[in-house]
Amino acid sequence: MGDAVDDLNRQAAARPEGFAFRDAHGTITYEGLAQRVAGLAADLEDRPKTIGILAPNGIDWVVADLACKLAAKTTVPLPPFFSPEQLIHIVRDADIQHVLCIGESMAAAAPPDVPRTDIGASGEADPGVLATRNKADRWRRIIYTSGTTGQPKGVILASAQIESSVDALIAAVGAGSDDRYLSVLPFALLLEQICGIYVPLRVGASSYLADGVAAACRRGLTEALVDLVDAVRPSVMVLVPGMLAGWVAALRRTAQRAPDSLRFVAVGGAHIAPRLAAAAWRCGIPAHEGYGLTECCSVVALNRPGERRAGTAGKPLPGLDVEIDDGEIVVTGPNVMAGYVNDVAHRGCWRTGDLGALDDEGYLTVYGRLDNVIVTSFGRNISPEWIEAMILAEPRIERCFLIGDARPSATAVIVASETGGAWFAKAGHAEVLALIGRLCAAAPEYARPQEFILTDDAELGRHGLLRRDGRPERVAIARHFASPPEAGYARGRLMGGR
Repeated sequence: MGDAVDDLNRQAAARPEGFAFRDAHGTITYEGLAQRVAGLAADLEDRPKTIGILAPNGIDWVVADLACKLAAKTTVPLPPFFSPEQLIHIVRDADIQHVLCIGESMAAAAPPDVPRTDIGASGEADPGVLATRNKADRWRRIIYTSGTTGQPKGVILASAQIESSVDALIAAVGAGSDDRYLSVLPFALLLEQICGIYVPLRVGASSYLADGVAAACRRGLTEALVDLVDAVRPSVMVLVPGMLAGWVAALRRTAQRAPDSLRFVAVGGAHIAPRLAAAAWRCGIPAHEGYGLTECCSVVALNRPGERRAGTAGKPLPGLDVEIDDGEIVVTGPNVMAGYVNDVAHRGCWRTGDLGALDDEGYLTVYGRLDNVIVTSFGRNISPEWIEAMILAEPRIERCFLIGDARPSATAVIVASETGGAWFAKAGHAEVLALIGRLCAAAPEYARPQEFILTDDAELGRHGLLRRDGRPERVAIARHFASPPEAGYARGRLMGGR
């Protein structure tokens, strides 16, 4: 098993003028990348052990990451979508003593009182040091996740764990030098680092690094994604379900299809409804569902090209053992983390806290979080993510949260999308319930929402019901919308300021 620095050294020697990465500012060859990595690594030799990276997706991010590996620094990506308070927590929690950033805007966003270096200001050096001074086996990465409660938690991953995941993904996807990867998710996410940097370097594929596309899609500007995919004509991408839904809706509006260059689009990070996946395939998007978590190097199971089973997350990656213990998904293998920052080291299997099942052929189905399960007053258990994914397959719906603990039935809290606002404003109570019923037709009757509440992002924001990454504060949402009709929450009533 090699590492990313060895891969860069090998590619630079074999085809120095080959195209490695491209971003909005230009293209860099393998030789040019090796020279820049060597130059920055030399500057980092005397820097502190733990270094943060705060930069947009682009070639500079790749340079910073590989230079830290070469210099055996503990690297901590600082998510630009985290709040200043969260970034300060990460700096203190991980004991970050230096930050690599881009330009004045990123430097201003970096936590105060921490020395910083502009990545672009570093020079070049003889790339021969990639072979003679590579210390990547002593490198480790700390990935901070927003977690389910409280402050972000730092997941510690050593080089061997990440490289094992790289090799497993290459085998599962059949990645090769002919691939063209389009990176649209932030590099603060470990999966995007693996798929956008390490896999292309290992197989000699090209990678286009786009910044701001995910944020644009969250604002409803999905045309940015459509235009970019048409221009780059990638063969492989990774998306979250929300971006896939926006892409499908945009293609439908204009009666277009995705480019035929696409052979594999992995979709993960949240549940994907079967209706959405089917719609994606009809639009020419080869969507393949997967499942994973940062504690297991981001990917545990994935549908393979030509072996996809709709409604499942596919089979476990090579080298991973997945079992179901009392309904909970349990993972064992070389990709499992070393532990959390400032906590005891972790060894052995990882209990994911997710509910799932394995069929006779080894395909994994994921139902939702164990601690999110809704128990109705009739004793029925409902995984909210399962039903929410079905409802979110509808382009007129931007957000959906299921509540209903200790109630006779579930209620869907809905935020209309930009394109769906007009429909919801005119639709009657029965029409909305009929829509929900059609979307949830595949669910058992007890799991289908029998009531709904329409709200908006302003209402959610005023009451602190969403985290900065858009994920729900489920306990707070259930409490906020728990009032009976006589207290002001009539069934189907429009909440907020519409």
